[in-house]
Amino acid sequence: MWTDEHRVRHKRRPCRYPSDLTDAQWESIKHLFASYTTLTANMREMVNGDLYLTKTSCQWDYLPTDFGPRGTVREWHDRFRRDGVWDKAMEILYPQARRKLGRNEKPETLIVDSQSISAGPQAGPRGVDGGKKRNGIKRHVAACSAGLLLGVMATAANVHDSKALVPLVDMVREKHPSIIRVVADSAYAGSELTAAMRERGIDLQITAKPDKASGFVPIPVRWRVEGLNGVLSNGCRRLAKHWECGLEAAENFTKIASVRRLLNVVHKPVTA
Repeated sequence: MWTDEHRVRHKRRPCRYPSDLTDAQWESIKHLFASYTTLTANMREMVNGDLYLTKTSCQWDYLPTDFGPRGTVREWHDRFRRDGVWDKAMEILYPQARRKLGRNEKPETLIVDSQSISAGPQAGPRGVDGGKKRNGIKRHVAACSAGLLLGVMATAANVHDSKALVPLVDMVREKHPSIIRVVADSAYAGSELTAAMRERGIDLQITAKPDKASGFVPIPVRWRVEGLNGVLSNGCRRLAKHWECGLEAAENFTKIASVRRLLNVVHKPVTA
């Protein structure tokens, strides 16, 4: 139930954008930006600028001046990426989001999937996914059983899903050693991958669509990562198409979108 306290806590500043952080959301992550020394730039506005870009996918030249000079926002955007600020934000917010959803802070199940994204005309790595008929990149994502992002790796679209499984799982387990099982579709099947996961003490579980089923069929557990792909690409226009010149930049915008989602989960009002 919404109360006056909720209204005050989640009140947005007038004449601004839905992507802006609420006061409560900013309080959750502002310590990550406290060490940056600046004479003129407002760190909260630099973060809001990143969130606006991720949500709307506008060109840098079209970024509203509310956030400050475009060059300043771009400079801080690149610096946040180099410093791994969004990774740190995910590490801080993820346990809080799990608790808010009534789950154990330490995930045991990792669900993996990929999504091929068409690329714009800019230069940069790309390839053709023969199955999806898309020329661009492929986002390999790993989610927990709650559908929250744990890791992302971008490659050219012609890289097979199975080639990304081991490095993706290794990357996630560095921060979440509690992972004991991986759930994936038939693209990840094979004795080599099964053996590689077994060496890491992980049970690789392959789930397939029921026989004679056509169209989209939600598979228990695995649908969580497919839902995550939909939430990210449909909720953030920057992720619906690849507009970056590098793969690291594509991963970075995915992490920004994840931080936005985690903040929404953590600060969602409790309803009666």
